Amino acid sequence: MIGLKHKVEKSFTILVSLLAAAVMIAGFSGPASPAVSSVVCDDCHTMHASQEGQLPVGFVQDGSETAHAHLTLASCLGCHGINGSTVGGAPNIFSRMPETMTAAGTFASIVVDRAKNDYRKVHNVRDITTWTNEEQEQLYTTPGIDTSGGRYLDVEGASELYCAGNRGCHGRHDESCDTSNKGIKGFHHGGYEGYRYLQFYNGSSHTPIKGKGSPDWEYEGADDYNHNVYYAMDGMSATTNDSISAFCALCHGDLHGDDADEVRSGGNWIRHPTENLLSAAGFTTDSVIVDVMNNPFGFYGTYYHDVYTHNMNNYTTEGARVVCVSCHRAHGTENHDILRFDYGTQKAGSNVTTGCLGCHVGQRGES
Repeated sequence: MIGLKHKVEKSFTILVSLLAAAVMIAGFSGPASPAVSSVVCDDCHTMHASQEGQLPVGFVQDGSETAHAHLTLASCLGCHGINGSTVGGAPNIFSRMPETMTAAGTFASIVVDRAKNDYRKVHNVRDITTWTNEEQEQLYTTPGIDTSGGRYLDVEGASELYCAGNRGCHGRHDESCDTSNKGIKGFHHGGYEGYRYLQFYNGSSHTPIKGKGSPDWEYEGADDYNHNVYYAMDGMSATTNDSISAFCALCHGDLHGDDADEVRSGGNWIRHPTENLLSAAGFTTDSVIVDVMNNPFGFYGTYYHDVYTHNMNNYTTEGARVVCVSCHRAHGTENHDILRFDYGTQKAGSNVTTGCLGCHVGQRGES
């Protein structure tokens, strides 16, 4: 029996090694893929929900269920840090700002609960049960919701928002994906494409969002050698729906688009444009503070292909476009409206060089 057990354990070890090698090979060959690579299977999965009457080593009890879907050691939130640690090297979306933040910001209760009755500092995702001030129930109106029956898909209200699925941000959005688990299924192992597992959904088909991700999700902040590269559309009227701004517009449709009554009045801007070339508006490298941490840009076409996540050689204002995440983060921040910067400190004539004043040189008081 001992010999048989040894052979079984040895065979299982070889199998895991082969699977890991196969994942690594897949990760280093062909086009870039959002699939998890170089991770040993049992870092994230367990074959049985119990071992000798006990929960398996590494199992995360996060208030969801005694056994997790897809043979995983934790739920979405359990893997991504709701208890302070992560599973399988996943990014921690609950880390405190700004010491260990990732690009999307944080859902940490220290940020959220501090807001008390003002919940504009975070997307109030219903999957998250650790907040103490009923944030999930407070925000029922989606800012910028498109009520005109436009081309964007809108949630019925902010209280409907989940991590993934037909009422979430990540994964697939068709009606069969009615939970976060169902919505995200197939993405971690490369079954579906999409930057950060994001896809645009028009009610019948999905379009993967394009982007180049920092290998560590901009852990502890972006810099010249480690930053995301966001994809922009070729102008506000483009209908390809594969940019990060098009994705945000799934829910915030009135904050995106090129209809005259939405963005201009008498030739003047009444809403900040997205997807427009900075250079076409007269912005130059001499006037704009290039800051991948506080004001990252989006790029289109050859400009997008020439910009890399590990250097700034081609990260210039010539092909840069403002996208939604140039000013906002996706999860939460300590600032109102999930902004990357404190809008209330943007004072004309000051030496502030981030946020609005990062681009608008005249308002900085400079010539």
